[in-house]
Amino acid sequence: YGVTTGFGSNADKLLGAHRARDELPGGNPEGHDKTLMEELQYNLVVTHAVNVGEALPAELARAMLEIRVNTLMRGHSGIRASTLRALAELLNRGVVPVIPAKGSVGASGDLSPLSHLAIVLLGEGQAVYRGERVSAAEALKRAGLQPVKLSFKEGLALNNGTTQMLATAVLALEKLESLLQTADLAAAMKYNPNLHVMLNSGYFDLATPFYTADYEMKHLPISPALAKNIETHYYESGHMVYAHLPSLKELHDNVAAFIGRTDNLGATGR
Repeated sequence: YGVTTGFGSNADKLLGAHRARDELPGGNPEGHDKTLMEELQYNLVVTHAVNVGEALPAELARAMLEIRVNTLMRGHSGIRASTLRALAELLNRGVVPVIPAKGSVGASGDLSPLSHLAIVLLGEGQAVYRGERVSAAEALKRAGLQPVKLSFKEGLALNNGTTQMLATAVLALEKLESLLQTADLAAAMKYNPNLHVMLNSGYFDLATPFYTADYEMKHLPISPALAKNIETHYYESGHMVYAHLPSLKELHDNVAAFIGRTDNLGATGR
């Protein structure tokens, strides 16, 4: 599949020994810069790079690169080590594929977004290098990299997967964990009357132990897991710990963002 056959609904179509279109009037039986096999893989990527709209954020595109490299390193896909290294070098040298945000084939995962990622390896499409959006060929040149010619099944290995979905989920989870930690700190500041804010040093002094049992006795709407989290992360030796934040404004903004997101989901917080 994908080596001597077509893809998808063309899986039952065998790849011929030559290009059928070359036998048509105006055909070009000679002078091709790619073998038939290379053209099959090339066409798979190019024909699926059809997204539109604003580009995905750079952090999301880089997360997709990292996840794709990690997936292919497991050795379950048809790809050469040299092609995998070339993909990793995009990440290492700061070449960020421009991936338009809107578009999907509707099957087999993120085919079209991944094709926009993979097409940069071929020297086509666009990329951001050192803050400047340029052609992929120019970005590769500036980074000291060469375009890749795909071999057997490599087009399929590069664009078939759920990498954008996973990258989006991973980044969202990271932000959620940060917001929850901020919410825990805000809860400690709200309920602990002995908490003092040291504005000059930028540290929050949690001077009195946060005991889970105290909140259970008062029947406050706080889960034991939340209380334990605050107790574990913000107290040391049962008396004091310092939780550093750059500013009170950052704390306020993070908590406001957290409250806004939970309200949008119809929740009331933790």
